Amino acid sequence: MTAATFPFEAIEGHGFVHPPAAHLAIDLLALLRPASGAHEIRVRVVPGAQLPATLAGGSFIGLTPSVPVSAASLHGGWLVGRVPGRFFTTDTATPVRLDAEGTAWAIDFNISHIENPNGIAAPCDLWVLLGLHAGEPTPHTLRVRFPQRWVGPDGQETAHGDAAPGSMAAESFQLEFR
Repeated sequence: MTAATFPFEAIEGHGFVHPPAAHLAIDLLALLRPASGAHEIRVRVVPGAQLPATLAGGSFIGLTPSVPVSAASLHGGWLVGRVPGRFFTTDTATPVRLDAEGTAWAIDFNISHIENPNGIAAPCDLWVLLGLHAGEPTPHTLRVRFPQRWVGPDGQETAHGDAAPGSMAAESFQLEFR
C-alpha cells in the first residue's frame, strides 16, 4: 500500500484500519438515486452550498466525461457524476479502492446486486460525489470503475454471466482536469 492508496476492504474484517501516513482529505460518496432515464454518464462540479439542491432536483445537467473539468472549481465544490446503468434499490455501492498517488487517481466502487426474492427492485442511477478539502492537490486524471458482483438472497455470491440480460451495471469513466 502506497501512502496515498487506501484499500477499503481492509475495514470489513477489522472494524477500523489506520489511514496511510500521508493524510488525504477527501469526501467520497456513492448514492443510489431514482432512475432518470438518462443513457450517458454526466459530470459537473457543484459548489458546496448548491449540493443539497442538486441532489434534491429532478434533473441533472452535466457534461460527458470527455470534456475536461476545471481543477480550480474542485476546491470548495463537489465533483458530481450521474452514472446510469442497471442499478436497483436493493444494490449497494461501496468504495473498495482509492489510489491517489501522483496525478493519476483511480477509484473503484464495488457494485453488489442483491437478489430479492420478495419482489422486484426499482431501477436507480448511481451518483458518485467527490469533494476535495482545501490544500489537497487536484489530480490530472481521475478514473472511476465499477466492478460488480451478484449476491443471492442467502448472502452468498452467485454466478451471473456477462451474457445475461442486464448484467452490466455501468462502464468505467475517466475525467481530465485542466
